[in-house]
Amino acid sequence: MVEKQKQIIESYSLPGQTVLYITQAFPGGTLSSESLAGRLKIKQLQQKLKADLLKTLSLKDLIVKDKAGKPFLTDGRYISISHSGEKVALVVSNHPVGVDIQLFSPKILQVQPKFINEEDFFHPDMDLQEQLHFLWTAKEALYKALGKKGISLKQDIIIKHISSDLKTAKGQIKNRTFNLFFLKRERYYIAVAYAIR
Repeated sequence: MVEKQKQIIESYSLPGQTVLYITQAFPGGTLSSESLAGRLKIKQLQQKLKADLLKTLSLKDLIVKDKAGKPFLTDGRYISISHSGEKVALVVSNHPVGVDIQLFSPKILQVQPKFINEEDFFHPDMDLQEQLHFLWTAKEALYKALGKKGISLKQDIIIKHISSDLKTAKGQIKNRTFNLFFLKRERYYIAVAYAIR
């Protein structure tokens, strides 16, 4: 059973009537994912945080899924949810949207060949592991925003120029362009992809 904990919620207003919410258990700290029990506890915490956040935002009873399994709200708004470690990110928008949150892991170097292609933008002066985390979360968020199966992170999604302040970028999926917003909190990387029609 997950211990009863208070949660803290951060919110960020983005262009296109898009709002990002990030929540985590309070107080902070890191649960161990080394054991099966630790992984189960983290999964339970993530599910509880997600349910509590949806309830707090009065969204719990508004979520339905389309034929592909992509969630949306019965009032016509788009929604996307992601979790990693002890944090949950949720984004709500009037436009197609996707969010991804990722806890830092040095294993990103090992999976790099599975999602990076020669057209992806790289900052020459930026730490490679940090940049890979931004690119991974951006591609995952774009995949969720498009909401279609059969898309390859490596072949079909390209990250275009990333701003020098690492806050915005453009992403492209099969000739459709999305805006990207980046955020880093502690050891977590967050990307939001949204299409403004």
